[in-house]
Amino acid sequence: MILIQLGLYRELPYSDPNGESIHRTLKLDPAGKARVVAYLRDAPVFAASGILGTDYFTGGELGPFYTHTDGRWEWYSDLAHYVEHHDTWLPDDFVAVASQSDPPQLTDEELIALADSLFPNEE
Repeated sequence: MILIQLGLYRELPYSDPNGESIHRTLKLDPAGKARVVAYLRDAPVFAASGILGTDYFTGGELGPFYTHTDGRWEWYSDLAHYVEHHDTWLPDDFVAVASQSDPPQLTDEELIALADSLFPNEE
């Protein structure tokens, strides 16, 4: 299974140099934005890191990085902050799902299977 990555804006240190600009904005009404932010925050954590994030715009600390997934998409935990506070752009197909539903709560077995598909054991 291949997960689609969100939030790899070209200006960020963990970026995709060909990715969207973090300066491109998302146009959502307040209720829709709140649902998308909740989806981003509430999706299962797929991986955790001790690395502390820094807000690209303000330089403020964002806390430790986590990788979230809903089984189709994956994103770092700072993405919810960027959408909530800076109206950072997201793809329309993700916004359509996130603004209309809660993220699926994946079981431990589903997360392990996902990890195994992304990082197969090489013998």
